[in-house]
Amino acid sequence: MTSDDRPKALTAYERTRIQMEYVVPLLRDLQSILGEKVVLDALAERLRRRVTAAEVRAEPRRVGETRVVLGFEHFAAGGALDYQTLTDGPDAVDIDVDRCSYATLMQELDAADLGDILICGEDLVTVARAGTRLTRSETHMLGGDRCDFRFRSGR
Repeated sequence: MTSDDRPKALTAYERTRIQMEYVVPLLRDLQSILGEKVVLDALAERLRRRVTAAEVRAEPRRVGETRVVLGFEHFAAGGALDYQTLTDGPDAVDIDVDRCSYATLMQELDAADLGDILICGEDLVTVARAGTRLTRSETHMLGGDRCDFRFRSGR
């Protein structure tokens, strides 16, 4: 089989779409059985534990030594994100996302509440593993006009 004969690899967005089309109905079923808040709280607690575990294992690093911008390129592949890199320095990387297909997907599935944890929350795990910090004051997922990613060195 030549490289031209192989199926094209899925983009991060395409993989996420497939996963969410399966996971969201399952979580909604669990919410109908256990209660909406119980399931959201359990997901949030699981995310918190994953972030904490990643922070414990990672050495604090300068954000410029990580692959932050390349990560955005990966998640933006296929036109999934429109974003601008405002600052790209050794101790700070600032990126604004102007359009997010991940948020649109979760809104179409009526699941922005789940997307905030399952998709946006993964950013926190990734950053913790890299030994850096991330703050955001708003996201498209929760109705913001943009996602403002502010990466900083260390923890």
